[in-house]
Amino acid sequence: MARKKSLLVMLRPQLILIGAIILGVGIFALCYNAGGVNMLSDPQFAPADTQPAESPLPDESPAVPESPQPTETPKPSTTGRLIPYYAENGMWGYKNTSGQVVIEAMFSDANEFDGEIAFAAQSSIWGLINRSGAWVVEPVWGSVRGFSEDKAAVESGDRWGYIDRTGKLIIDYTYREVGDFHCGRAMARSGSEYGFIDINGDIAVSQKWSEVSDYGADVAFARSSSGNSYIIDKVGEKIATLSSKQYGTAYSEDYALIRDGSEVTLSGVIFPVDSSSGASMGDIDFLPVYTGKTFGNVMYNAFWQSYSSVRMTYESLYRTIRGEYGMDAVSGPIGIGGEVEHIISDSQSTYVTLMNLLSLAMLISVSLGIMNLLPIPVLDGGHLLFFIIEAIRRKPLSEKAHMLLHTHYFNKSID
Repeated sequence: MARKKSLLVMLRPQLILIGAIILGVGIFALCYNAGGVNMLSDPQFAPADTQPAESPLPDESPAVPESPQPTETPKPSTTGRLIPYYAENGMWGYKNTSGQVVIEAMFSDANEFDGEIAFAAQSSIWGLINRSGAWVVEPVWGSVRGFSEDKAAVESGDRWGYIDRTGKLIIDYTYREVGDFHCGRAMARSGSEYGFIDINGDIAVSQKWSEVSDYGADVAFARSSSGNSYIIDKVGEKIATLSSKQYGTAYSEDYALIRDGSEVTLSGVIFPVDSSSGASMGDIDFLPVYTGKTFGNVMYNAFWQSYSSVRMTYESLYRTIRGEYGMDAVSGPIGIGGEVEHIISDSQSTYVTLMNLLSLAMLISVSLGIMNLLPIPVLDGGHLLFFIIEAIRRKPLSEKAHMLLHTHYFNKSID
């Protein structure tokens, strides 16, 4: 045992060295295997006499670099809006919204595209083109109107008819004057008086009127040769009678705009209506006024705007005290927050939002100023009241009176 022990003691350094070598090789192999390196197959780890010999290169002439292929210029996009442009050659073409020429200037006149087609003219004769500039219908029309309800009025030989979006004639050249289709009706005149046709070109409303408007909300305005004006339905029946001077343009959003003897068109106007006659009718008086922006009129308008806000606040407070307005009309911080949210959600631009918020801030500031000037003892208005009383009495109020008034009001406020 002693001899074995001494032998192990003698071989301990060699055993430790062998173990360290085995451990190191194992770790080394694991590391390279994890990194994807195979030492047995990788030439850089092969012995010198086992390095793979390089195969001799064939006797070839030096490679000639290939000449770069010309890159094709991308074609301009024809999608989206195509806008007519006037060129130096005196002709019209089309560009896309990036300003790239899509259709070369080769037309004497051109309308904007409506979907995939547009009216264009050569020598003042109109035809129909597609987005590549090719003719869908060769120039044959003397005049054209835009598409409405997928139909467009075209004129040939002093008579008007209608085509569809393929350029096919669907209503023959019959009428001396026509309008656009609205609510399935279009104004048409064969002689001296006006009526309406339907989508098939048949007479829907007799041609007996001296003047008519387009249809809107399934009604139109019509004036007889005697000067009487009416609201008519889609078959020409009279719904309401107007005064001899009153005449209307087409309905807009179920509201009729009445003009009193003059051609006036207003868009998007909402005003009170009267339905007592069986039809919704509305009247509005207006006076357009424009003033240029100068320092003087800006300050003038700002003053009157502030005055209007002060007056509105006093009137609202007065009516609330009288009981005309309920307490639900009074708002605190929560109500103000709701109004701010309403302004932000309804405004269509940052500028409008900012202006509306500034107007609200001005109204709140004016309201707080007015409340502060009320003759209530603890507010500035109460102090002003004391000053007025002291000026009338020509002597100050006693401290006891001040304390009684303030204490009484403070206790009332707590109660």
